[in-house]
Amino acid sequence: VNVDRGRGPQVAVQADGKVLVAESIPGFDFLTGHTTDIGLYRYNVDGQPDPSFGEGGMATINFGGNDYVSSLAIQQDGKILLAGTTVPTTTTNSDFLVVRSNPDGSLDTAFGSDGHVTLDIDSNDVGRSLVLQEDGMIVLSGLTGPSYERVAVARFDQDGQLDLTFGSVRPTTCTASCDLTMARANWTSGYIQA
Repeated sequence: VNVDRGRGPQVAVQADGKVLVAESIPGFDFLTGHTTDIGLYRYNVDGQPDPSFGEGGMATINFGGNDYVSSLAIQQDGKILLAGTTVPTTTTNSDFLVVRSNPDGSLDTAFGSDGHVTLDIDSNDVGRSLVLQEDGMIVLSGLTGPSYERVAVARFDQDGQLDLTFGSVRPTTCTASCDLTMARANWTSGYIQA
């Protein structure tokens, strides 16, 4: 199964009408060469880049390997959550990735480890869809397994710690009808479906 680690640009609109866009972009590392980074942009309501965000309206996010974004959400306090996949430069195995930035585009270093958390479930893990619960808990679903043949759903608390009260992080095996390319989490009526 060939599964893209990232997806096209993700878009969210803030309460003030400003628009956030996140996408996977080419990067460069002096030690390893080309990488993939996450580009996070903010636009004013008139469509112009917001100069108060990042550097000239853009924040670049990279944790030393290849980082891909596939989902974007805005917390009630204005902080920005990004979810996707990370592939360290030392391996080809991929892990779930959740990143939180402050409203100005800087990383929220109080979240996880210097603004991000990773989750290694199996040899290949691809984060796909992030949902914020009403209580602030973060739910991430995606694909896992050597051939991305299973769906996995994990939950993190507001500080980026894995919620060990949420099931077990063992993924559920997909059936033939499972849509492997778009595993999504939905918070509906108190349960999570993938």
